[in-house]
Parts: sequence; C-alpha cells; structure tokens
Amino acid sequence: MKKIIYLCILYISFYNPVKADICTIVKQDIKKVKIIPFKKEKVDDYAYNNLVKLGNKIEHCLIDLIKNNSRMIDPRQAPPYQDFRVGDLAVFLLMVIKEKDLYDFLPKKQQLKIETQGIYAYFYFVKIPKNRDFIRQKFLTGIKGAEGGSVN
Repeated sequence: MKKIIYLCILYISFYNPVKADICTIVKQDIKKVKIIPFKKEKVDDYAYNNLVKLGNKIEHCLIDLIKNNSRMIDPRQAPPYQDFRVGDLAVFLLMVIKEKDLYDFLPKKQQLKIETQGIYAYFYFVKIPKNRDFIRQKFLTGIKGAEGGSVN
C-alpha cells in the first residue's frame, strides 16, 4: 500500500508540479531512511532505495538539504554517530548517486585526517556550519579537492 501511495505522489510531482513538489517529498522521505548500505549491497529500506532510484532527478533537493541540521538516527551500518544530521544523510545519498567518494568533497587537510580518524574526520569537519556550505558548494561545482573550510 505504501508503495502505491508513494508512486502516486511521484507521478503527481513529475506530471503536475503545482500539486506536489519533488523536493518536498524528498524532505519527507529522507527522514524515513532507517538503513543505508555499507558498500553497494542491497538493503531492505524502502525510503533509501526510492531516493537512490530517483537519482539525478533529486540531486538539487539533496544539495539543498546538506545544510539541514535536524538530528536523526544514524542509518549507517557502522558504529552510530550520536550527532547525525539530515544533511549528513543528504551527503551520503549524493555520494551514492554521483558515484563519488567523500574525499572528493573535503579539503586536503580533512582528507588526510580521514586516514587516521576515519569517517569521524567528516563529522568533526561539518560541526562547523560554514563547512556544510563548503561541501554543498563542492557538490554544486563538482570540483575535487579544493582547499578551504575551517578545520578542527
């Protein structure tokens, strides 16, 4: 039943943008994601799978959501990060959709920190709000490895 409703909403959003805005749907569905894959394995998460399936059609929506600081439960299959945000999930979804690595969107100093701190280097970096905008700009421009951002 959920699938039918979801497909109807998507149909309306694509064929009648006055009635439904795709970004509104993305904003609602991103909060429903409960699990994302560690690598490229399949997961049984309807919201995640549908967002990924929409791919480039929702890229602009996800880029806007990078700055969303609303807390949510960490859906990664890793030790949970207690300060996980909607914007973090937007970044991880964009990496899957764009087939990019986190390195591509961090300054060189943070890239080096990933070697010792792992994914937590990213989380420490985005604790500074302007660094979320740095990552957002990187997705907008597609530039790899530019210098910048405030580093902890």
